[in-house]
Order: sequence, then C-alpha cells, then structure tokens
Amino acid sequence: MRFIILLIGLLVMGLLTLVLVAGSSQWVVAMAPQEAQGTTIQNDVGAPFDLRDPERIESGKALFDSTCASFCHGSEPSLFIGRTDLEPDYVYTVIRDGGRGATPMPPWGDILTPEEIWELVAYVRSLGDYPE
Repeated sequence: MRFIILLIGLLVMGLLTLVLVAGSSQWVVAMAPQEAQGTTIQNDVGAPFDLRDPERIESGKALFDSTCASFCHGSEPSLFIGRTDLEPDYVYTVIRDGGRGATPMPPWGDILTPEEIWELVAYVRSLGDYPE
C-alpha cells in the first residue's frame, strides 16, 4: 500500500513539474535584456541574412512549429505577438544559451545550427510590430 501511495505521489509531482515548466518557459523572452540576470550577449556575428526575408521567416516558423511550439510556447505564441522590444542579438542568445537558471528554457545551441537559430529569430521578430 505504501508503494502505491509513493508511486501516485511521484506521478503527481512529475505531472505538476511538467505543467509548471511548460507554463513558465515563456518568461525568458518576456524579460527585457537588462532583466535577465547573468545574461550577456556573446554573439559577435549578427544575423547573416536580412531578418525580414520571407523565406527565412517561413523556415523559422516551420522550425518553431516543430520544436518551440511543440514543447513550450504553443502554435500562436502570444508572448511574441506585437512585441517591439526584442533585440535580435538578445533573442539569438536566449535561444542558443537557454534561460541559464532564470527560467526553465533549455539551450538549443548544441542542437540547432547558428543559421537555424537566426531563422527562429527572424520568425519571432516577424510576429512583432517593427517599423520598416
């Protein structure tokens, strides 16, 4: 009987952890760069292409839908829609390095190429209201 109670408790804790991680993972990009403690931009290259390129935005959307949306942000990421304060280098660094303890967002830098990360940046930026 103790074993069953322990097992149920572990399952409930695991489920709660998943819910909390999924719900709070959106915080990382919601913070302004100065609010992300310990975050320093270490991307010296900058975007290797025009972030307004429709093909790059579409590639970024496809990648977002298969990774970011599936795991955390959802297919209509309200966290990014209408934003104008997300600097491209900052978004790149957060995707590459993750939340670094400030949030549960995982680092994608060992999984995605720099070009793929920049395509994600292009897509996220396309959701904002940036002046032309």
